[in-house]
Amino acid sequence: MAWNAAGSIKGPTGATGSQGPQGNPGTAATVAVGTTNTLSPGSAATVTNSGTSNAAVFNFGIPQGQVGATGSQGAQGNPGTAGKSAYTSTSAQFTVPSVGSTVVVSVSDTSWATVGEFVWIAGAAGGGNAGTMKITAIGSATQLTLQA
Repeated sequence: MAWNAAGSIKGPTGATGSQGPQGNPGTAATVAVGTTNTLSPGSAATVTNSGTSNAAVFNFGIPQGQVGATGSQGAQGNPGTAGKSAYTSTSAQFTVPSVGSTVVVSVSDTSWATVGEFVWIAGAAGGGNAGTMKITAIGSATQLTLQA
């Protein structure tokens, strides 16, 4: 006699079996923070796991906020303290050097002076001569080195 397979044959479902024994406790999962990156404004925030399902390492992508509206004008601040006068007087005579040369000049006060600044010298050489000279060094509170 030959057997001819004509499809599946299925009998009725049997009774539910008894509960099996409890399994061993599993390994506790861990979660750590990985990187945080700033995304372009308007982008969707992202979270990716670069670890495993048992040792997750979450990397975050946070979109930068849009530029806000300009705020209103703030109140005017208090006036600053008065600055020092940007001048002094010579406290001794000096000879104006040749062009490109320097001379040390004694003055009343150098607190206003800055190296590289040009100064106007009036009445140079005891006469009506006048002109600009460049401050090349501040030697002390009362000495400037000037270049003609």
